[in-house]
Amino acid sequence: TISGMYNMIVESVDTSSNGLMAAYFPGSTAVYSEQLARKDNNIDFNWALAAPDVNVAPGGVPWIARWHGLIKAEISDVHTFFLETDGQSTVKIREQVVLSSSDTGDVRTWSGTIALVADVLNEIEVQYAHLSGPARIHLRWQTAGELIEIVPSSHFFAVKQSVAQGQSRLLVRPNLVSPAHSEIGGTGISFCTAGVACTFAITTR
Repeated sequence: TISGMYNMIVESVDTSSNGLMAAYFPGSTAVYSEQLARKDNNIDFNWALAAPDVNVAPGGVPWIARWHGLIKAEISDVHTFFLETDGQSTVKIREQVVLSSSDTGDVRTWSGTIALVADVLNEIEVQYAHLSGPARIHLRWQTAGELIEIVPSSHFFAVKQSVAQGQSRLLVRPNLVSPAHSEIGGTGISFCTAGVACTFAITTR
């Protein structure tokens, strides 16, 4: 830990905004302006030879889809994610690449694992590049002893916002002798010591 002042920002999600924000771009790279922006309930699509929208890929040219938002697990465990797709895709959670697929021209299922903590919101981003042929992408997950399923919309959140008066300045003073006695304190936060449980209340209006 580096000594100094830190910003703590408290954010909330609108539980009525289940799903992910989606952006669709024409072409083989996302360098063009998005042609379609919407909220998708989850990632479970089989477009066949069509496109998400006629403005995204007129004439069946290549296109890219990008989903982003937050994902929340029900239990603390290592989660395995499965991506069934025909194109080049990447799944990132907390900016960590969980899995990536190459464009093989055939529909294949790719997998990767990441540890998730129950009820903790994690940023997720999925990108899919469709170059030719039928288009499909399905994002599933599984924990130990459970069945593989499409990640439900109820575990995705599309919108987050900073809580009013939810920003605090924290002063961190690491102990040079023993990191276990580093200190942290700030507005509205009781005095805390690393390695010792510390609680504080967050009041929203």
